[in-house]
Amino acid sequence: MKTCTLTFLLAFFIIQFFYGQSLISVSKHDIEKQQPPTLQKSDLKLISSNKPRLELERIFSLAGEEWIYGNKYEYEYYETDDLKKSVLYYRPSESAEWTLDEMNEFEYDLLGNKTMETYMIEGDSQDRYINSYNENNFLSEQIIQHYINSDWVNSKQSIYAFNESDYPISVTTNYWNSDTQAWEYGCITTYVLDSENRIVEEVTLDLDTNADGVINANDHMKIVYTYDNSRLILTEWFYKTEEGEWFSSRKTERTFENDKLVSINGYYRDGGADLFKLNWTETWDYDEYGNPFSFTVSDLDDEEWYSTKTEYEYDYNESVDDYVIPPIGIDVSFINKITGITFFVQIEGVYKKVRYAELYYTGEEVPTSLVDKLEEKMRVISHDGYIQVLGVPTSNDYLLTLYDVNGVIIKKISINDQQNISTLDIKPGLYLYQFQNSKRNLNVGKIIIR
Repeated sequence: MKTCTLTFLLAFFIIQFFYGQSLISVSKHDIEKQQPPTLQKSDLKLISSNKPRLELERIFSLAGEEWIYGNKYEYEYYETDDLKKSVLYYRPSESAEWTLDEMNEFEYDLLGNKTMETYMIEGDSQDRYINSYNENNFLSEQIIQHYINSDWVNSKQSIYAFNESDYPISVTTNYWNSDTQAWEYGCITTYVLDSENRIVEEVTLDLDTNADGVINANDHMKIVYTYDNSRLILTEWFYKTEEGEWFSSRKTERTFENDKLVSINGYYRDGGADLFKLNWTETWDYDEYGNPFSFTVSDLDDEEWYSTKTEYEYDYNESVDDYVIPPIGIDVSFINKITGITFFVQIEGVYKKVRYAELYYTGEEVPTSLVDKLEEKMRVISHDGYIQVLGVPTSNDYLLTLYDVNGVIIKKISINDQQNISTLDIKPGLYLYQFQNSKRNLNVGKIIIR
């Protein structure tokens, strides 16, 4: 017997297209975090423009200061500027060759709707998605096919229905029977909308039957949403059926500040009818410009909490709207262009840096090594009676030179690690500094000696 669990999850993803929210792929909590905000008539058409795009990710181990792997993106476009092909390459080390990892190819109709997407994983499988649209350019049908024995074979069909205001009210999913060469019922998801066309209830009924032709009522699922005055989802209650009756199995609660998501708490039923236990949390912190600065995920496992944290770096002179950036794993929006991502793991209550990812866009120069990248981040901070040198790679020796405002050398210091340098012998005032390695001059900056 087929199950509609995956279709239930997919229904969330498809809804995001119609309600204008990006798809994400971040953790086991993806589905619980989906929310259908205000409708946008964007259907499945990709962002298409000649904006600079993310083309390279390089990942570093901060423990060993070594380049460990990378992803490279290449794109092709139609004359209409719609994306024709995106290719992802991978290499496991700096000396290895780039290897094809994934490839997507796209076709569109005259109105710019994406009619077909072919997805291929190197050495694995190929799938394609065939889309049809109604008179209002909303997705009305999607057929998924798998490439088997040199031929495309039907797998799943999804049919979408809308109300008079073009909001989705149902998704019917059918599965292909290779014996009868026909579609068979799988499940149907219906959406109950309020007067503002917000989804307040989502019910998925499994239409598959057993050998006696009886529907398995225990495979039904339901979600009930509540909102605040800004159309933001506050709670989601997840229900399953047991012996034909609905019961709540888990729930999520969201907290917002100034319409920005700051936390999600996930609860699972723990025994009694109204007893729910906190099982996972996700929290966001924002910088002064409104960008998410850090994203923390905590999970409860065997009565112990385990946490990871992600911090983001930005180019504050560049707007994210001027670039095309693939989804990177969180469901909040960015203001500025992302340039770096640092990953942390909590060990004995302390967050330890594990990996650093740097992002490069069309036309940007890529440093040849991690040391070059880290050298760009070296800086000096002033304290009372001493200066602090930060961001020094441990693999090289450096020379730090202090100048007065007239360019006269005041002091030269050899450094090979983060360190504090006494300034008690230097008159307070404004000074210039410069780092050098054995090959070239590096960063220049200003500092006030106190």
